[in-house]
Amino acid sequence: MRHTAIALLVLFLTWTVMAAPITLREARLAVQQWQADSHHTMGLDLKQKIEADSWSYADPQVGNVFHYIGYQSGGYTITATDDRITPVIAFSSSGSLQPDLANPLWALLTHDAPRRLLAVQQYDSPTAGHTLHNNLRTPSATATFS
Repeated sequence: MRHTAIALLVLFLTWTVMAAPITLREARLAVQQWQADSHHTMGLDLKQKIEADSWSYADPQVGNVFHYIGYQSGGYTITATDDRITPVIAFSSSGSLQPDLANPLWALLTHDAPRRLLAVQQYDSPTAGHTLHNNLRTPSATATFS
């Protein structure tokens, strides 16, 4: 228990110091670990073997924006490509992600994921005068509804 707490503290401190891209290989390893912790999967059976043809989606403006990790028996997990974004974006215990704008999940991913990545890149840029990590404690969020 103590070693786990120390490891989590080191990971948190490392995360707050620097952001890093997440490779497809790292995403596959993270999904394997995530699968073992079933309370994150909302009761779905995602403890399946990852298939070899997992892939990354690249937006022309910002590069890789999400990784697709497919399972041999069907199902998949979509993960972020930057550690400043929520790691698991979507998951399913069956089927596969159909890359078609008529598919609502595909349309959402290809529209939303590049914008999220661009937002964290711009917010953390040296020319922005601030960083995301330095402002995590700032309770200044506002919302406008029309």
